[in-house]
Amino acid sequence: MRTTTDDTPSASPETDRPVGGGCLPADACSLDATVPVGDGEVAVGGVQRQASLFELTFPDSFGVRAPDGRGYVLAAVRASADVRAGDVRLVTDDDRYEGWVDAGLPVRVAVQEAHRPFDADRGRGWVAFELPAPLGNETLAVGVRGGDRSVPLPTPLVDALRRPPELAADSVDVPDRVTLGDEIVVTVRASNDGESPGVFRASVDESGGAGLFYRPNRVRLPIAGGETAATTVEIRPTERGTARVGVALPSGGELYEVSVD
Repeated sequence: MRTTTDDTPSASPETDRPVGGGCLPADACSLDATVPVGDGEVAVGGVQRQASLFELTFPDSFGVRAPDGRGYVLAAVRASADVRAGDVRLVTDDDRYEGWVDAGLPVRVAVQEAHRPFDADRGRGWVAFELPAPLGNETLAVGVRGGDRSVPLPTPLVDALRRPPELAADSVDVPDRVTLGDEIVVTVRASNDGESPGVFRASVDESGGAGLFYRPNRVRLPIAGGETAATTVEIRPTERGTARVGVALPSGGELYEVSVD
């Protein structure tokens, strides 16, 4: 399997894990802030936003979780205090969004894609939040139940949550027939009608037949606001027969059959 991407040159990609060095516009921020809690503290090292999450639909295939009007924030947490994921919150003057890592397969897989989920026994890991998209609040902060203060998120990240990307698939091309020795080339094209850059997620799953293993190929396609981009996944069958290829998009999935002569 090989994946290639026709990236939009001006795209500012939504990263899969926060990096140090401050705040990347609309993507990820390194906070390096602490909240005192009792005799200990909770440190928040990085925060990132995502328009969608991968979710495990079967042991060998993925879907894409992107409900209408919702978006996601992931926060890296390290705690010396006795806290659970639900004790970490994103707060505003009027709303409170509790963190989670154990609400089902989508969460475990999503946090795994960034790093390990928060483990109260280990005192570190990632906590996920689901928020309205667009966010209606002008400020957002990380707080902890029983904490002495909250830590405001940087303005560029909040502004990006207030102006989320509008990502959608434009087309999926899968050939009906290939010759043994050639590759099945799957092309996914998507667009972003929003203002902020974002990452379009899709999964092209090898689903057996013609010598294919059962294997997912997760695709992350950065797209700048108002632009389009395309990516290809190349799959090589090893036997004659009918190859099955599943393509999962935020809007749903479809199974394609390809004759291998």
